Amino acid sequence: MDFLTIGFLLGIVGVSGFIAYVADNLGRKLGKKRLSVGKMRPKHVAIFGVVLTGMVVSGSTIALVAFASKDVRRWLLYGRQALEQLNVTRDKVTSLEAEGTKLEMSNKNLVSRNYVLTAQASRLKAQIETQRKSISTQTETVTRLRADVRKFESRVAELDRRESENLKQLEQRQASLTTAKKTLDQVQLEIKRAKTDRFTAVKEFNDVNRKNYELTSQNSELSADIAKQEGEIKVLQAEAARLTGERKLVEGELDRSKSDLERTQRELGRLETQLNSVQADYRLAVSYNQMLGSTFAAARKAPMTFKIGEEVVRLPVAENLTVESARRSVDVFLSMARTVATGRGAKSNGQYDSADIVDHQDVITKQNIPASEIRASIVRQLVGQAEAQVIVAYSSLNAFEGEPVSIEIGVFKNPIIYKAGANLAETRIDGSKDEPAIFRQVVSFLSERLATRVAKDQVIPRSGSERPFGEVSTEEMLELVSTIRKADRQVFLRAQADEETRASDVVRLRFKVF
Repeated sequence: MDFLTIGFLLGIVGVSGFIAYVADNLGRKLGKKRLSVGKMRPKHVAIFGVVLTGMVVSGSTIALVAFASKDVRRWLLYGRQALEQLNVTRDKVTSLEAEGTKLEMSNKNLVSRNYVLTAQASRLKAQIETQRKSISTQTETVTRLRADVRKFESRVAELDRRESENLKQLEQRQASLTTAKKTLDQVQLEIKRAKTDRFTAVKEFNDVNRKNYELTSQNSELSADIAKQEGEIKVLQAEAARLTGERKLVEGELDRSKSDLERTQRELGRLETQLNSVQADYRLAVSYNQMLGSTFAAARKAPMTFKIGEEVVRLPVAENLTVESARRSVDVFLSMARTVATGRGAKSNGQYDSADIVDHQDVITKQNIPASEIRASIVRQLVGQAEAQVIVAYSSLNAFEGEPVSIEIGVFKNPIIYKAGANLAETRIDGSKDEPAIFRQVVSFLSERLATRVAKDQVIPRSGSERPFGEVSTEEMLELVSTIRKADRQVFLRAQADEETRASDVVRLRFKVF
């Protein structure tokens, strides 16, 4: 037990005496005053006061001691747990001490064993050293013997080589002797033949001399002929050079003629294409004039409702349409075209509605394509497509008020071109200039850079319209110009897609100035 514990216990004893003293005085005073609380009798009030005072004093004392001493706080908080940990620690220390004792005994055994092994190692080293010396001696002996063996082997090899050379020389000499004998026999035979043919050779020599003389005379004649032919060859070569020059001139003229011919053929093909186009337009105009009948002359004096190539109406259609859905979509599309055409002043003419498909003639095959077949072709293009599409109607001729509008129909893919908020284009605007100058900069940005970007992204333009991709209202333009002017500095103007936009949609914009 340490000093702190003894002091704490002595303090508890002293405080207990002080509590008894104070409680006795307090009990006498309360008894004399005969206080009562509620229905409690004075006696019970005095007892309760004495007990409460003892409790308060004891608690205050413990709290003060705990506040003054960190060890007391730990003892109060972790006293029992600390004892348990102390017991566990003591058990661990006991087991560790026992294990240490065992390890010490094992260490002693290992030391003694190490001493024995060291002695054995010393003996083995001595034996190894002795064996090394013996091996060294034997190695020297073996080396010497190997040197002697190599010497004997070299001598044996030399003797074998000499024996082989002698055998080869013997064989060569025997072969030479056999060859010499054969040569001798042949020479003797040739001598006999030479003696026999000598007379024949002399006769043939005389014949050869005679023939040689004849050939010499013939050679002179041939030399004269050759000189004559060489002169003729030179004349022919000069003629050939002249003809070669003329040939080159002709070839150059031929190449120029070929290039002129090719150019003429290309021009002829272009003219034929234009002629076919004009003929097709003529046939279409004739058909259209036949359709118009008696209203043609009067109609040409009326205002124009649609220019040739101008868009009449467009209708986006969904993907994966059935045959029936495609037919309904074409019916709705034609009904919209008639409504728009009627609103512009077009009228039906017996056989044709105010906006209708007319018969065509194929330019290549010259065959007539009826309107019903054209309509069926449009339906086939719509059926089963995995991507959304759009149907667009264009005026195939200039149409005037009071007559029907002949329409050409195109079917195009209608993918999503822009997500909402997509950046389309941006430029730098000088906001320090006056408002007309700022307005011109904004208009230039919209009509050039932004229009080029939208056209590049394959948004389907509205043919015949002054603003084929959409327009910005006057209020938006004025507000934008005012915002840039208020900045009174160089600003960046960014055009963004205001909503998700497909190829057939009008491009709606929102602007960001920063």
